[in-house]
Amino acid sequence: MGTEAGIKVLQLSTSDRSGGAALACMRLAEALQSNGHSVRMLVQEKRSHADWVQTASASHASVSKYLKHVEYAFAQRYKVREGYQFASEPWIAHPIARHPWLQWADVINIHWVQHGFLSIREWAQIGALGKPVIWHLHDFRPFTGGCHYPGACQNYLHACGQCPALRKASANDESARQWKQQAAIFQRYPMVMAGASAWITREAQRSGLGAWVRAVHMPNPIDTLQYSPGARADSRTALGLPMDVPLLLFASINAADERKGFRQLIEALNHLRRQKPQAELIVIGKSKPEWGQSLPCRAHLLGSLSPDRMIDAYRAADVFVLPSLEDNLPNTVLESMACGTPVAAFRIGGISEMVQDPENGALAQAGDGADLARAIETVLNHPNPTELAMHAREWVSTQYHPDRVVRLYTQLMQELLNNSTESDNAVEHRP
Repeated sequence: MGTEAGIKVLQLSTSDRSGGAALACMRLAEALQSNGHSVRMLVQEKRSHADWVQTASASHASVSKYLKHVEYAFAQRYKVREGYQFASEPWIAHPIARHPWLQWADVINIHWVQHGFLSIREWAQIGALGKPVIWHLHDFRPFTGGCHYPGACQNYLHACGQCPALRKASANDESARQWKQQAAIFQRYPMVMAGASAWITREAQRSGLGAWVRAVHMPNPIDTLQYSPGARADSRTALGLPMDVPLLLFASINAADERKGFRQLIEALNHLRRQKPQAELIVIGKSKPEWGQSLPCRAHLLGSLSPDRMIDAYRAADVFVLPSLEDNLPNTVLESMACGTPVAAFRIGGISEMVQDPENGALAQAGDGADLARAIETVLNHPNPTELAMHAREWVSTQYHPDRVVRLYTQLMQELLNNSTESDNAVEHRP
């Protein structure tokens, strides 16, 4: 069994690089390793060259990669209502519990494991190993019957069923059946849910499944040496951006997702152009060519960027705009603030913990495009932008520094290991 000086941690994640949750998982792994812990990771889809990352089953990986696309297409067409996301049990899941790395580990750290990677049945098999399990919450899925974010639905506070995401909703629909399966597992195998934000931690505690799990706040780390301020002019030159205009930055893997608030961003830009007609927008991620002509301001569609070029994008911008309607602890907010670029966003989810209005950014009423325009303008018109940038960086450098996160994780893991040892000893000495 591990000691505080070096705990053996096995992370489970659908990917090691693809998506925000995978990136946060990898950052946590590297932070733990830098502080003396031994970390391995099992994934469905490996994109890095790290030798401590393996696909859970090499023979299964190619089949799963194909099936996840078939399953998703089937679900979106026949099971899930348009505009919603819902996680069903995978048709074929990885035989995770038999992998030797689970026997090696002192602590099992589950992250985002959808797209056919980990079935609910395997939650039980992992729990039956008797090892401490920490489920890092990147969204609501571990404590709902299937949705990643509930929107206006509050069924997860009691028990799922009548799911608004499903075409055939009923009291005993798929969300209800999955919720009951999860409840049975959590009652038998207590797990710890580690919320990346205090907000999602509270929601896990309030949920119906929260009666059988312990929820603690455990933020994601950000490397403030990699993500750091730099010369704005140099970054604008590197990306071919104009020097003499205010630049707003928007980034999203999939702006078509209604939860990302692209419609509210357009509304905000329409209001903003009356006060800041010279402002222009940088768009990072998947976009449509016609946006260049249809947006209410000049737009620079840069597509997907490498990490280094993404840092240039943060440094080039005057303000990072995040119009998300539901979000946990976005990596982009951490990255932007670490680069000294203030954030304008809606007062929702974990974002209101990251952006301290008015000290390091500005927040708007949730879903109100006109108020988001006001928040953007507040940042652009700040009387001391250098001070605002400094406060943004200082906040993430203290609250989300890797050393702080590792200290919190280490304390939790050691506590769980100590409790596990005491339980084992009690069983051994039972008359």
